[in-house]
Amino acid sequence: MNRPRAFLLWMLAIAAVFVFWVGVTLLAVSYFGQPTTAGQFGDTFGAIGALFTGLSLVGIVYALILERKDLQATLEEIRLQREVQQLSAEALERQIDMMQKQARVQALTTLIQTPLEIDASTFLDRYKPAARQTRDKFGDYLEELERLREDLE
Repeated sequence: MNRPRAFLLWMLAIAAVFVFWVGVTLLAVSYFGQPTTAGQFGDTFGAIGALFTGLSLVGIVYALILERKDLQATLEEIRLQREVQQLSAEALERQIDMMQKQARVQALTTLIQTPLEIDASTFLDRYKPAARQTRDKFGDYLEELERLREDLE
């Protein structure tokens, strides 16, 4: 229910209670006559007390209904947040996996290029035997690079 309409309904309910209160008082005075003591006058409002008790019960029930709706909305929001968090965690896992594969590709590329650069350099002659051993593993490195390339695609 929208706010202006709910406000209007509450104002009408309050006005109805006030009119009923005045009406009961006038009815009690016209039916029983003027009360002679303050106790008798107070007794004329007994029905109004019961009415207010009933209205307060209706107000409590209405508040409970509103609270239930609010709780349902909160639970739905929590459920949606949980789903979004799960999707985010899955995306993060995929991103970590891709970064690890990319790091391995870069490492393999370095392992392939470094021995070639050492062989081409006269300045690094003392590292050429180790470079040849690494170069002997080129086939393995290239196969792994090919597997990683397929995974990354």
